[in-house]
Amino acid sequence: LPPLLDALLPPPRLFLRHSFFSLTFGLAWILFSFIYYKAGGLTHEGETYIYSVADWDSPGGTCVFLFGVAFIFLPLTLCACSALLHFRRRCADGRPSSSSVSP
Repeated sequence: LPPLLDALLPPPRLFLRHSFFSLTFGLAWILFSFIYYKAGGLTHEGETYIYSVADWDSPGGTCVFLFGVAFIFLPLTLCACSALLHFRRRCADGRPSSSSVSP
């Protein structure tokens, strides 16, 4: 069944602007979690953080982790997806393809 679906479905397109959606969502979540902490929000267990990696009681580690995800992990993931799409197109066509990331 997967090979049949792969043959019937068009190849996915990857646009650079798609990365801005995930980056915007991530930055909005970082802002929300900081405001939640500053407003005195508590979980049902009485913790001041939603996730342990976003514990604003130790802002240094939290900032490094969250901004590392936003500005290192997400761009690397986009590059990996772009490379996989390029490889897929090249294998399917038997020739080099044009860039898999469009502006």
